[in-house]
Amino acid sequence: MYNLFVVYGSNDIWEKTGRYSLERSRFLEYTEDEISAKFGGDLSSSQIQALISLPCLFMYENFDGDTQTGRLTSISMNGRTIEVSYQLDDLPPISINDIQDFGKRIGLQRWELTRTHWAIKDIDLYAQLRAMGARDTVDITSGLETSAVQSLPEAALPDAKPIASVSEFVHEVLKLEGDGKEVFYRGHADRVKYKLAPTLFRPEKGGEPKYLLVEHQLYRELLISNSKDFRDDATTLDRLVRMQHFGLPTRLLDITSNPLIALYESPRVF
Repeated sequence: MYNLFVVYGSNDIWEKTGRYSLERSRFLEYTEDEISAKFGGDLSSSQIQALISLPCLFMYENFDGDTQTGRLTSISMNGRTIEVSYQLDDLPPISINDIQDFGKRIGLQRWELTRTHWAIKDIDLYAQLRAMGARDTVDITSGLETSAVQSLPEAALPDAKPIASVSEFVHEVLKLEGDGKEVFYRGHADRVKYKLAPTLFRPEKGGEPKYLLVEHQLYRELLISNSKDFRDDATTLDRLVRMQHFGLPTRLLDITSNPLIALYESPRVF
């Protein structure tokens, strides 16, 4: 396994500071579900150590800079941001003679190099690089325990209490509202299968979002085909809210302050 970092920007970002931060939502994009399940919620110390134990590949969107290998030295959570420190291998940048073959060997998915993100790939990175002749040194992986991720347990979910009636459901909900804070709800048919993420960002099997890269096309086509419905909308947010109710995959996530509405929605498949 290895960590794949893809970033947009000038072609020397990775070489500058040895530190980088990205939104938590960008972590585990283009990552298989079985691996993603091991890193849900806030990262624990064992999860962090497993990530640090993996080799890393540092890339730029659309190959706009040098591709290099290295390793993480620390990981920390800061609100919705993950901050990492890293060290690049003391080796020349990777030479890529056949980009298509390179992408296939290291597990790159279609369009993956068009978005800044951090993925985990179930591939022996250095074995593939050596097979391509892109890395001659074999001892730079010494000390890396690539089995650390496999040994992690599945991400723990809060204990679920089966509820047999609406009255029992309401009774449990009232317990959540006793601290004076406003609570919002969302119904999911399967709390393991469905993640708390807008449809636009939900990955298909294999870890790739299905609709993200055609968002602009879906948006414009719906405006053209149903222009009368959107004529009174003043902002893009107004339009997205209406598009959500048309069933268009958007970057919005439906929530409600009414737990009974969430309960009604939960049997549906999103």
